[in-house]
Amino acid sequence: QREFIFNELQSTSERSQKEVLKDLQQGQKAALVDDIKSFWIINGISCSTTIEMVHAIAERPDVKYIMKDLEIHIADGEESEDIQLARDGNEWNVTKVNADDVWELGYTGSGIIVAVIDSGVNYNHTDIANNMWDGGSEYPHHGYDFVNNDNDPKDDHGHGTHCAGTVSSYGTNGRQCGIAKDAKIMALKVLEEDGSGFTSSCYSAIGVAVSHNADVL
Repeated sequence: QREFIFNELQSTSERSQKEVLKDLQQGQKAALVDDIKSFWIINGISCSTTIEMVHAIAERPDVKYIMKDLEIHIADGEESEDIQLARDGNEWNVTKVNADDVWELGYTGSGIIVAVIDSGVNYNHTDIANNMWDGGSEYPHHGYDFVNNDNDPKDDHGHGTHCAGTVSSYGTNGRQCGIAKDAKIMALKVLEEDGSGFTSSCYSAIGVAVSHNADVL
């Protein structure tokens, strides 16, 4: 089912975007369009262009709608009042959702890949280093950086590493805080050092996650 959907999404976007991409590429040669990216996961295209070109694209019958590439930000968090709750060597979050009860049933995240789409991950952190996804030679640092467009999604903010630890850290500090302690983390960086990014980077990250068999995003 996964392979069928994957192939259908890709073939549909390739077919329906063909003529639009052709015109955008012509506009790029005329210096009217820049930074063209195609997203099969949503059957969409992003680019930088002039307002005149936007109006021209909007009139095409093969374009459903146009929207800005929205800027996104990490939300300010509030510390929980019951953050001190813990039992049996587990941190409060594990206790809060009864994850340890699920572990006793044999569900620990083993065999599951979780794509953390965030500010990157400190993949050398002692509590998650052994739980990073093996991306092979294509992704030697366990994922991709869509902010700087390279294969090193090292966290320069901290939020992504925190989230990755909540997903799948394995308690080297003596207390277990990872909910799925045997899951593998795929690091997909879409947020900059200040915690901001764009929805287009998220679309790219989702495409990579799905095409490389991530089970959870």
